[in-house]
Amino acid sequence: MEEKNYIYMIKCQDESLYTGITKDLKNRMKAHFFKEKQGAKYTKSRQAVSLEVVWETESWSAAGKIEYFIKTFTRKEKERLIKNPLLLQEFYLKKKEDKPPGVKVCKEFGEFPIVLKEWIDS
Repeated sequence: MEEKNYIYMIKCQDESLYTGITKDLKNRMKAHFFKEKQGAKYTKSRQAVSLEVVWETESWSAAGKIEYFIKTFTRKEKERLIKNPLLLQEFYLKKKEDKPPGVKVCKEFGEFPIVLKEWIDS
């Protein structure tokens, strides 16, 4: 069985959005929320507040490509993607010439958005 790789978007206290990838979602969210050493530089200066959406894929390479792709989006496109995560495939087909990597919306963590403080403490 392949290991899952997650692509996620979090909202920070200043309402900005951060996109990242990880193999261990809960530990990565702890690193962002508690501003740990291994957390992202971006979220160290902006408090991570909520996990807005998560996708999963079996390929780390695909996760990296999707992360990079999402980081090219406008704020408006990212907000549309949060409201309807299935749009990722449609956006990919519109902006890229190649076939989108195998990715699906991750449902194993419940409904989004997830308030990080509550989720981490559970």
